[in-house]
Amino acid sequence: PFATIQAGIDAASDGETVLVAEGTYVENINYNGNNIVVQGENRETTIIDGNENGSVATFNNGEGSTAILSGFTLRNGYQNPKGGGIYISGATPQLEYLIITENVAEGDNSGSGGGVMVEYSASTTFDHVILTNNSGISGGGIFVDHNSNVILTNCTITQNTADDRGSGISMYNSSATLNNTILWGNDTTNVEQMFINNSSLTITYSDIEGGWEGEGNIDADPLFCNADSNDFTLYDNSPCVGTGENGANMGAFGVGCAISTTDWLTFDPYALDFGTVVWGETYSQQISVGNSGDAAVNVSDVVPSTDELTLSMSTFTVSPGDTEQLTVTYIPIGEGEVTDSRVFY
Repeated sequence: PFATIQAGIDAASDGETVLVAEGTYVENINYNGNNIVVQGENRETTIIDGNENGSVATFNNGEGSTAILSGFTLRNGYQNPKGGGIYISGATPQLEYLIITENVAEGDNSGSGGGVMVEYSASTTFDHVILTNNSGISGGGIFVDHNSNVILTNCTITQNTADDRGSGISMYNSSATLNNTILWGNDTTNVEQMFINNSSLTITYSDIEGGWEGEGNIDADPLFCNADSNDFTLYDNSPCVGTGENGANMGAFGVGCAISTTDWLTFDPYALDFGTVVWGETYSQQISVGNSGDAAVNVSDVVPSTDELTLSMSTFTVSPGDTEQLTVTYIPIGEGEVTDSRVFY
């Protein structure tokens, strides 16, 4: 084994594969013209940390389509002025199953491609790549320039920022194709998500915030499982599940969580107050249970915290937009103030 990933790259010949075990590697790699595969064990746990010492990965020596980078997180790159996470110039690599995050491109007057900079590239492909939390002056997620062509399939571009233009994507004199891709939630405080200048952009079967004309495109919250914690897998009821081309999912990740349909239940009133009561007497009030979701909710059980409360029904179904009227019966069996609750399953 080699002490660094770069040592493995330098020792490899065209057509060979460098396998990288999970772990964190603090370095900046350059393919140096080698048409090889660098394969990480798992993109979640195989991390290349650029240590704010330049682009995390570089392809700028004529690498072709057999130069493949796959299965890594690339983070903490810092480059002035281009390509904080990955810099591609005059090369046509394939980028697969990557997490490109927390990278920065900036300079005195410019900083292009916080996540990725692509220039002078006849064809760079992205497959199942997420670009998130990257920043630049222009093109926070990705910047494409100088007659380049990029193809993004099953990618997610989210939560990137730019100071000047294109928080998600910026393009000049180039072309791009997006398919089965999510572009959502990039910072638009002062800029648009996409800045397209003298370029061709074709988007199909993708979820684009703000909308974009093209076959199969949607404009809907993708319902990430927990974007605040950088979990960009999808809820099982996400509009991006099964709506990509040929029934595929959109985005870089699949389904990672399921919605609990009981979360759709509404209660009117939300709390009941029986006031002052007499031990052993029976008291009843009505409660309306509604369904704010888009599918029927089947309640199979209602579990009390004490035996003092009973419901007229413990098994029932509420259709979307409908309500069920329940009678709550309270029979106090002791003295003092009592608070009780019920959980619906």
